[in-house]
Amino acid sequence: MHWVFQSSDMHGSVVFNFQHRPVGDLSAFAHGYHDAAKRLVAEMQRASGYRDFDGYPILFLYRHALDLKPAQNFAR
Repeated sequence: MHWVFQSSDMHGSVVFNFQHRPVGDLSAFAHGYHDAAKRLVAEMQRASGYRDFDGYPILFLYRHALDLKPAQNFAR
């Protein structure tokens, strides 16, 4: 198992279904995707230049953040 998923510290590992309510976790996942996309955007803005395909992960993350919001509301 990858080291990211193994930690004795509560704040040092990646955990799925941490609330024991999978539907409730969708909001946390959406927030995580959105935050990661914003960080990549900020990094691209600081760069002196970038390639078109450098933006693909940003689109991927924003899309998944948007996809999870309605899924959470629908599942309630």
